[in-house]
Amino acid sequence: MSSTPQPTSETRKDESLNEDAPSPSGLASDPLVAFDPEAFEKLLQAECKLWQRKLRLQDWNVQVRLVRLNEMPDQDAIGAISQAIERKDAQMTLLSPLDMPLMASYFMHSEEMNYSLTIVHELLHLHMAPFTAGATETELVAEEQAINAISQCIFNAYAKHHKGPVPPVVATTTGHYL
Repeated sequence: MSSTPQPTSETRKDESLNEDAPSPSGLASDPLVAFDPEAFEKLLQAECKLWQRKLRLQDWNVQVRLVRLNEMPDQDAIGAISQAIERKDAQMTLLSPLDMPLMASYFMHSEEMNYSLTIVHELLHLHMAPFTAGATETELVAEEQAINAISQCIFNAYAKHHKGPVPPVVATTTGHYL
């Protein structure tokens, strides 16, 4: 029987510059008690708009949906995006924090299950979409690996220089993220 690593108090301390401020994720210490999916989805939509500006994707209409694991298009990921390139419309699907413990085995050691990082990752797919139509499986894996590296660099650069609360880290755990 394996246990799922949970964020420690040390992790929580790193998530906000002001320890007395509410969690930037909007989650109380027990997400099953106080979680408001509609409010959290609005928070994620605002976060998406922020990253759209940073990544120069303001001309895209991106709708964020928070869903449970059984509704995820790809059940070994915490985010997915589908797009209509010609209309610049996209739908980003993000996994509910209630199902995050179920994803623990898919992440590499020290990789974060972080909504902001996931939003950056999924938005970068919009930049790459014109180049990946008709791509082979090998090419799609290479694209995913490149987007993983680029999104992590962008996110880390922003977090290093950002003066406000650090975006929410849901968990740091083991597994892989493709």
